Amino acid sequence: RAARDLGRPASRCEAPIVVSDTPIPDTMEHCRRCGTCCLKGGPVLHQEDGELVRQGRIPLRDLVTICPGEPVHDNVRDRIRPTECDLIKIRPRKGDSRCRFYDAVVRACTIYDQRPLQCRVLKCWDPAALAAIYRRDHLSRRDLLGNLPGLWELVDTHMRKCDHRQNTRRAESIRHRKTGWREAEAQLLESLRYDQSLRDLIHAKGRPDPALLPFLLGAPLQQRLAPLELRLILKKGRYRLTRL
Repeated sequence: RAARDLGRPASRCEAPIVVSDTPIPDTMEHCRRCGTCCLKGGPVLHQEDGELVRQGRIPLRDLVTICPGEPVHDNVRDRIRPTECDLIKIRPRKGDSRCRFYDAVVRACTIYDQRPLQCRVLKCWDPAALAAIYRRDHLSRRDLLGNLPGLWELVDTHMRKCDHRQNTRRAESIRHRKTGWREAEAQLLESLRYDQSLRDLIHAKGRPDPALLPFLLGAPLQQRLAPLELRLILKKGRYRLTRL
């Protein structure tokens, strides 16, 4: 449960800290390699980690983006809150929450010498160092793709057409039947169609690599409906959005 300005990362972007729930002995002053922090998920990447990605030490296919506006658990303030900027994380293993670079057999990190900043500063017995950096200098998709015009334009267009912050407001209008809710529903449905069509096209063409979709576009929009308390149904040959 860890915890977005295109271009220069906003200094106020906040990413929750992952700290072990395992009781920590008062005398503990070093890592015991229990693996608890790694089992809870991968770290959020910061500007300092950009070269690890650009050099291929952390491949793009091993990353996932939590998009601006998506809800995450803020462990520092102990509440659910929307992200304010791109939150790029190392993807968990399939069907598991643990960091994909954690080897559970030997209880060790397979990229230890090139591990990201959050991993380097985390001390579960004293989270002060992590607390000092978690709110600043997050790595964004634009930082990694901005010099690739065609690919960046694809991602940027998707971000604008599928803006989770706008869709959250539309969902609220639909749920509470506010004035203009039918227009909001049409806009949200169009956003859903665009997202799915783009993903289908990428899978069909194989370019860019479909394995990069979690990083490039984040989670499919349809998967983000549940936190918005909506579901997609087919009614009389038309798709509609209803409350859960």
